[in-house]
Amino acid sequence: MGPLYLVLMMAMTIPSAQAWWCQRRAVIILPGHEAGRRTWRLSVRRWGDAGPPVILLHGLGGSGASWHQTAEDLGEGFRAVAPDLLGFGRSPWPKIAYTVDDHLDALDALVCSEGLERGRIMVGGHSLGTTLALAWAKRHPDWFAGLALIGLPCYRSSQEARRHAATLGPLAYATVARPWLGQLMCALMCLSRPLWWLVAPRLTPRFPPDVARDWVLHTWESYSRTLNRCILDLDVPQLASEVARRGPSVHLLHGRADREVPLRTVEELARTLRWSLTSVPDAGHFLPLEHPRVCAATIRSQAGAA
Repeated sequence: MGPLYLVLMMAMTIPSAQAWWCQRRAVIILPGHEAGRRTWRLSVRRWGDAGPPVILLHGLGGSGASWHQTAEDLGEGFRAVAPDLLGFGRSPWPKIAYTVDDHLDALDALVCSEGLERGRIMVGGHSLGTTLALAWAKRHPDWFAGLALIGLPCYRSSQEARRHAATLGPLAYATVARPWLGQLMCALMCLSRPLWWLVAPRLTPRFPPDVARDWVLHTWESYSRTLNRCILDLDVPQLASEVARRGPSVHLLHGRADREVPLRTVEELARTLRWSLTSVPDAGHFLPLEHPRVCAATIRSQAGAA
C-alpha cells in the first residue's frame, strides 16, 4: 500500500500546485491606460494560427476548456483563443472586487498580448461570457466584427434575476439568499479540490474530464462577486440597447429547455433590438458542451456576415 498511497497523495497535490502557480504569475501593466493601471495575465487555450481572430468567453465557474470542441468544429480559417476568465480556471485568483471593468481590463491585456487585430475580432460568449462580451463591445465598439451570444442571462430586473437564481441549486441559492452559507459551501469545495480532481470524470461522465475538473478552480470572492456584479446586478437590456446603437452585429443562440436562463426574456430582447435569434430544440444551458457544432456554425456564420 505504500507506493499506491504515495502516488495518490502526489496526484491530489496537482490542483493545489497549479492554483499556487497561477497566483504567482506576474501582474502586468495594461497598455494604453493611465500610468500604473494593472491587471493580470490570463491563461489561454489556442487553436489555429491564421484567419480572423475569435475570442471565446466561458460561463460562470467554468474555464476555456468548455470551448474545446466548438473551437475544433470551427475548422481551419480561424484563429481561436479561449481564456480562463480572471478568478477562474488556471488564470490568477486575486482578492479584488471582480467588477465588469476588472474582467475587461484583463481581456484588453489579452488582445494586446496575443497580437489580435482590432476591428476584426469575433467574440463567442456563453452565459457570463455573453454579458462580458456586451460590456466589452460597449467599451470598444470599433474592436469587434460581431458577437455570438449563447445563453444570454437576460432578466427584466435585478430582483427577477435574483429570484430566479435562487431556484437553480444549493450553491446559487446560498450565494444569493444566504451568503454566509454560500461562503461555507465554497470553502468546503475548496478543501475538496484534490479529491474532486480524481473523481470528477466519474461523477459527471457526460462532460469532458478537463471541463469537470475545472469547475472547482475558483474562489468564493471570484464566484460570488462575479455572479453579483457581472450577471445579477447588471442591466443587460440597457447594456444591449447601447451596443445595438453603436456596436457590432449580434446573433443570439439559446436552448429552448434552458432552465438557468429562460428563453422568454431573450426573445423579448431580440424583438426589441431586432437581433437575430436561433433557439435550439431540446437544448439546455450548456450549448458549447452539448451542441458544439451548432455553436461553431453560429460563430462561423456571424464572422462571415461581418
